[in-house]
Amino acid sequence: MEEQQQPVIVMFRKFRDTGEIIAVFPELPGDIHGMMTESYMHDGGHEQASPNVVYWTSKATPQEYAELKRELESEPYNYSLDVRERTPKDAADKRRKAVRNG
Repeated sequence: MEEQQQPVIVMFRKFRDTGEIIAVFPELPGDIHGMMTESYMHDGGHEQASPNVVYWTSKATPQEYAELKRELESEPYNYSLDVRERTPKDAADKRRKAVRNG
Protein backbone atom coordinates (compact mmCIF):
# COMPACT_ATOMS: atom_id res chain seq x y z
CA MET A 1 0.00 0.00 0.00
CA GLU A 2 1.34 3.42 -1.00
CA GLU A 3 1.97 5.93 1.77
CA GLN A 4 -0.04 9.15 1.40
CA GLN A 5 2.20 12.21 1.20
CA GLN A 6 1.49 15.25 3.38
CA PRO A 7 0.44 18.22 1.18
CA VAL A 8 3.08 20.93 0.83
CA ILE A 9 1.94 24.57 0.81
CA VAL A 10 3.13 26.37 -2.32
CA MET A 11 2.59 29.79 -3.84
CA PHE A 12 3.15 30.28 -7.56
CA ARG A 13 4.49 33.74 -8.34
CA LYS A 14 5.58 35.53 -11.53
CA PHE A 15 8.57 37.87 -11.77
CA ARG A 16 7.36 41.18 -13.14
CA ASP A 17 10.47 41.84 -15.24
CA THR A 18 11.00 38.43 -16.86
CA GLY A 19 7.64 36.70 -16.52
CA GLU A 20 9.36 33.60 -15.08
CA ILE A 21 7.30 31.52 -12.68
CA ILE A 22 8.65 30.56 -9.27
CA ALA A 23 7.16 28.07 -6.82
CA VAL A 24 7.67 29.33 -3.27
CA PHE A 25 7.33 26.88 -0.38
CA PRO A 26 6.80 29.30 2.54
CA GLU A 27 6.92 26.67 5.30
CA LEU A 28 10.01 24.80 4.04
CA PRO A 29 13.39 26.17 5.16
CA GLY A 30 15.80 27.12 2.40
CA ASP A 31 18.79 27.63 4.68
CA ILE A 32 20.22 26.28 7.92
CA HIS A 33 18.64 29.08 9.96
CA GLY A 34 15.10 28.92 8.59
CA MET A 35 15.20 32.55 7.48
CA MET A 36 14.94 31.74 3.76
CA THR A 37 12.28 29.63 2.06
CA GLU A 38 12.64 26.74 -0.35
CA SER A 39 11.74 27.59 -3.94
CA TYR A 40 11.75 25.94 -7.36
CA MET A 41 12.11 27.23 -10.92
CA HIS A 42 12.49 25.36 -14.22
CA ASP A 43 16.00 26.67 -14.88
CA GLY A 44 17.48 26.65 -11.40
CA GLY A 45 15.74 23.73 -9.74
CA HIS A 46 15.44 23.91 -5.94
CA GLU A 47 17.02 27.03 -4.44
CA GLN A 48 16.58 29.22 -1.41
CA ALA A 49 14.51 32.39 -1.75
CA SER A 50 13.84 35.35 0.46
CA PRO A 51 10.35 35.34 1.96
CA ASN A 52 10.16 38.87 0.49
CA VAL A 53 10.02 37.40 -3.04
CA VAL A 54 6.24 37.84 -2.77
CA TYR A 55 6.80 41.63 -2.85
CA TRP A 56 8.96 41.46 -5.99
CA THR A 57 6.54 39.26 -7.90
CA SER A 58 2.87 39.08 -8.77
CA LYS A 59 0.43 36.21 -8.36
CA ALA A 60 0.67 33.73 -11.23
CA THR A 61 -2.53 32.46 -12.83
CA PRO A 62 -3.30 28.72 -12.97
CA GLN A 63 -2.56 28.79 -16.71
CA GLU A 64 0.81 30.44 -16.09
CA TYR A 65 1.94 27.97 -13.42
CA ALA A 66 0.33 24.79 -14.84
CA GLU A 67 3.55 23.44 -16.39
CA LEU A 68 5.64 24.07 -13.25
CA LYS A 69 2.93 22.50 -11.08
CA ARG A 70 2.87 19.38 -13.28
CA GLU A 71 6.66 19.16 -13.02
CA LEU A 72 6.58 19.31 -9.22
CA GLU A 73 3.78 16.73 -8.98
CA SER A 74 5.59 14.20 -11.19
CA GLU A 75 8.81 12.15 -10.87
CA PRO A 76 11.18 12.63 -9.18
CA TYR A 77 9.50 15.16 -6.84
CA ASN A 78 5.97 13.74 -6.51
CA TYR A 79 4.78 16.65 -4.38
CA SER A 80 1.20 16.75 -3.17
CA LEU A 81 0.64 20.51 -3.50
CA ASP A 82 -1.65 22.79 -1.52
CA VAL A 83 -1.71 25.96 -3.67
CA ARG A 84 -2.16 29.18 -1.72
CA GLU A 85 -2.22 32.85 -2.65
CA ARG A 86 -0.80 34.16 0.62
CA THR A 87 1.96 33.20 3.00
CA PRO A 88 0.53 31.47 6.09
CA LYS A 89 1.00 33.63 9.20
CA ASP A 90 3.01 30.97 11.00
CA ALA A 91 5.29 30.07 8.06
CA ALA A 92 8.43 31.67 9.54
CA ASP A 93 7.89 29.85 12.84
CA LYS A 94 7.46 26.53 11.01
CA ARG A 95 10.69 27.07 9.02
CA ARG A 96 12.69 27.87 12.16
CA LYS A 97 11.17 24.91 14.04
CA ALA A 98 12.01 22.58 11.13
CA VAL A 99 15.72 23.50 11.24
CA ARG A 100 15.89 23.19 15.03
CA ASN A 101 14.25 19.75 14.99
CA GLY A 102 15.76 18.65 11.71
